[in-house]
Amino acid sequence: MNTTYTERLLQAMKNANVSQSELARAVGIKQQSIQYLCDLSKHARGSKYTTEIARHLQVSPEWLSNGGGHSTQEPAATYNVVLASDGESSLLIRNPVPLIAWAQVMEWCKSAVPVSGIEVEEWLSCPEQVGARAFALRVRGGSMGPRYLDGDTIFVDPDEVPAHESMVIAWRAGDFTFKQLQRDENGACYLTPLNPDWPGPKFQVLEDDDVICGVVVGNWMKA
Repeated sequence: MNTTYTERLLQAMKNANVSQSELARAVGIKQQSIQYLCDLSKHARGSKYTTEIARHLQVSPEWLSNGGGHSTQEPAATYNVVLASDGESSLLIRNPVPLIAWAQVMEWCKSAVPVSGIEVEEWLSCPEQVGARAFALRVRGGSMGPRYLDGDTIFVDPDEVPAHESMVIAWRAGDFTFKQLQRDENGACYLTPLNPDWPGPKFQVLEDDDVICGVVVGNWMKA
């Protein structure tokens, strides 16, 4: 049976035993906004906060948005995470973020809120400190080995401010690339591979029309 956004939201709130005021506080929006979404007479078709609402109610964002998939989130996976900041490993079970294709990165990063309607390969557990627009990618190629191998899963936060030696996803020369950001004493920025044996360029100057799409906060492998 087809259901509306409001009907799915009301069902999820009832199952989670969450009130409108509690949900509003958790998401960080006014209660009137939740009240509007819960009013069947308003025929709400969605919200830019759907991903955050779904996370708090422990339902699938896809299901809440359009009724697709399963109503409940997939069981949280356990990942052995190596944090990019300090290289230390820990075991984490956190809120899910979408694993998307490289071709979808620009659309995802240019939006001020999580994008609805993008095809998601799966939802993966992620550290709770990442922003609402965080996403996951699979590493392509060996330029960032041996730390990041071809096929590894990396988590990217577009809201993280890139710093010297940050691992970043960048749009450059008509394609996306995964490299380390370097800044020299004059403030010039470069993209460099970690792999010392990489046959490609060792330094790529970051031009004015190049775009840093997000900072890689770590790489995950299922424990």
